[in-house]
Amino acid sequence: MLVLLFLCSCAPSADDRGDYRMPREGKDRFFAEPLVFYDSVSSKPRLDLSVEIPISNISFQKNYQNNTYYSKIFITVNLKNAAGETIHSKSYEEKSLYSYEEIKSKAKDSQLYFYSYSVVPDVYKLEVELKDEYMNSDYKKSFSINARDFVSQELSISDLMLLSNIEIKPDGTKEITPRINNNIFGFKEMFVFFELYNNAGREVAKDYSLKLKSSDGEILKESVIHYNLIPGKNQKFESIFLGKDIIKHLESEPAPDIYHQGPIKKYSFKIEMTDVVNGKAVASKELLFYPDRVLPGMINRPPQR
Repeated sequence: MLVLLFLCSCAPSADDRGDYRMPREGKDRFFAEPLVFYDSVSSKPRLDLSVEIPISNISFQKNYQNNTYYSKIFITVNLKNAAGETIHSKSYEEKSLYSYEEIKSKAKDSQLYFYSYSVVPDVYKLEVELKDEYMNSDYKKSFSINARDFVSQELSISDLMLLSNIEIKPDGTKEITPRINNNIFGFKEMFVFFELYNNAGREVAKDYSLKLKSSDGEILKESVIHYNLIPGKNQKFESIFLGKDIIKHLESEPAPDIYHQGPIKKYSFKIEMTDVVNGKAVASKELLFYPDRVLPGMINRPPQR
């Protein structure tokens, strides 16, 4: 069994007055990650959508009677199939309430929301819109999603989930911390979680190659992993050692300057799994590498009255 633990830290802390800092223009206001898995109950693909919003990016109203801070945001999800037909369309109203002490201690944290949808095999366009009730602003992100036909294949694989930490509890359950924004800056080691589905009706031995690749396709690191897959669902965790390989590749690049006033350069990498027998890529995930820290030029902005 898996227990999802969302401990996200991607926002600056509040000052002693309880104010919070708004990020400079151009910084991501929120992050979203859609992942497709196989739902054995419905025998259909399942689209899991995680939305992460740094608390410092949310506008809060203050209730001076009880010294609390409250917010209201709307997350709208629109999903269209390959024919352009709307499959799912829903707006979620999400509220939060913090005391003065809580809003100070949680300023580095994020609010995270999780939604799940049953779909049929197809290629989809997903649009996620974030609207802040008290800031009168909205932001959008779009994704192309391939929901594969897991049933018709003898062996198939889910999407890859990037994790920053795995903790095994005394009862044997795993507590995982997903990395929704896929930024690997500052991590020496990360993990990927995925599921392999065996429809052969028997145990199958299979080898996969896990590769770390640069944006131009150069293989920076590669390892071969062997699995004995039992019939049905097989949950897997693999460690990815990133630090030395990333730094070595970037030695010829200018060092990222976290204090300059211009846009931060985002380097991209990729984790790719391939079938050792035929060399075909079966799953991949884009990784980003950029400093996610407080920059000069940010504005102190207290919660609105």
